[in-house]
Amino acid sequence: MGEFFSEWIVKRKTPQNVKIIQILLVVVCVLSCALLPIPYVGVLVVAVIIFLTYLYFKNNDVEWEYALVEKSMYIDKIMKKSKRKRMGEYDLTKTEVMAPEGSSYIKEYDNRNLKVIDFSSLIPENKKYVMVILSNNELVKLVLEPNERMLKELRDIIPRQLHID
Repeated sequence: MGEFFSEWIVKRKTPQNVKIIQILLVVVCVLSCALLPIPYVGVLVVAVIIFLTYLYFKNNDVEWEYALVEKSMYIDKIMKKSKRKRMGEYDLTKTEVMAPEGSSYIKEYDNRNLKVIDFSSLIPENKKYVMVILSNNELVKLVLEPNERMLKELRDIIPRQLHID
């Protein structure tokens, strides 16, 4: 077996409730400008509101980066294309099953009370795969959107666990 390396970035769609909150925060920022004539306190309050709004916008512009290195998968969260946070490191040799979402191979795990971690784009039309894997001595379900190259390399690493319908 050769060395495996593959990367794939999936842009997460901003959920509707987050968009509504973002609009409300912009309105609050604009309305808070009425406090500017109040000396010191008004400027401080407006600055804090604008800063918190900036942080909220920054933390909700998310991309997932899947990195496949040898027999491990690393998943990073990239916020506003500037800040990166490692969300998980998974040993692929501990994979129970990986199949398209809704597949019969995944159905037997639906009855179990497994932790579900969604690393997908949240776009319903995109093809998602569910990976059931042992992580920190518990089974978890990962929802992923790998590209064809990554699926090909996963097929070489976990041929019996990967089911492509």
